[in-house]
Amino acid sequence: MDDDRPLTWQQLDTIGKTIAVRQALLHVESAGAIATWLSALLECAVTRNAVIGCCDRAGIKLYGTNRKLHKAPRKRRPKPTVPGIVRTFPTEPAPPPYHPPGGVLFAASGPHQCRYPLWDDGTPAEQRTVCGATGYPWCADHRAIVYRPASTISEQRKKAQDHRRVVRDDRLMKQGIWSS
Repeated sequence: MDDDRPLTWQQLDTIGKTIAVRQALLHVESAGAIATWLSALLECAVTRNAVIGCCDRAGIKLYGTNRKLHKAPRKRRPKPTVPGIVRTFPTEPAPPPYHPPGGVLFAASGPHQCRYPLWDDGTPAEQRTVCGATGYPWCADHRAIVYRPASTISEQRKKAQDHRRVVRDDRLMKQGIWSS
């Protein structure tokens, strides 16, 4: 056997690959350049992705491959303001929407009428009524019932997470696994 040949990339263990990459970093910066340099040195094919994987596992930062990540954030230009324009909001509350008494049959509802259901579960399909006020798909009153703002939903999720955390901590403290 010829022992004068250098080891190939595949024959090197993790420590050997890390040492080879660290030596290559003294000469070049990017993963592609390191792969080319190691390919010439080891006389075998070394890919850029192999170098990146080795560097990730060893915690080596490659500055040539991610320079864009270290740039300072761009300064945003302020939005231009138009002088003399003042926003005004109505001071009087809007009149309440008109709700037809008893509603409108679902089959007879028009294209711009509120479709909030007013029937019970046992109502036959021919007798089902909807709100019928102006607004699609719901009038303002029923929209407030149907839609919840996203902030309310996220607050409810946080409360549920906090509750689960408290229950878990109580359970761990009762078992003697964790103490505060």
